[in-house]
Amino acid sequence: DKPVNIFLIPEQALATNFDMLFNRMPSNQEIDCIEETELLILDYAEVLRKQKEDHEFCFDIYQIILRQLLDSLYRIETFLLLDAAERLDHFLEAQPELAQRVPLNVLASFIGVSEVHVSRIRKKKGKKNLNP
Repeated sequence: DKPVNIFLIPEQALATNFDMLFNRMPSNQEIDCIEETELLILDYAEVLRKQKEDHEFCFDIYQIILRQLLDSLYRIETFLLLDAAERLDHFLEAQPELAQRVPLNVLASFIGVSEVHVSRIRKKKGKKNLNP
């Protein structure tokens, strides 16, 4: 099976697998890093303990979960309402710096098409500024 990129997370942002975290079961999702990344591993019991003691920590967790939820809803909406070219345009507008560093196969998977299809879209629209 070919991997599918659900999210592209820019620097200074948090990536986590909430399905695994909350359900406490193995997940079919994985997090791959295309650049040097700092990994922070949190012990689940410690997170629960800290939530009980630190209201600011709870608020931070809430903000992270809310951001993930909004990103997920936006992602679903783009797949339901936009075609591949429009999804590519949205990504290029929202994340222009990241778009320059993401390999073509990752970008294609993210917008739900083949690398060949992304190349056709780029050629048609004259978007040759992406990494090959």
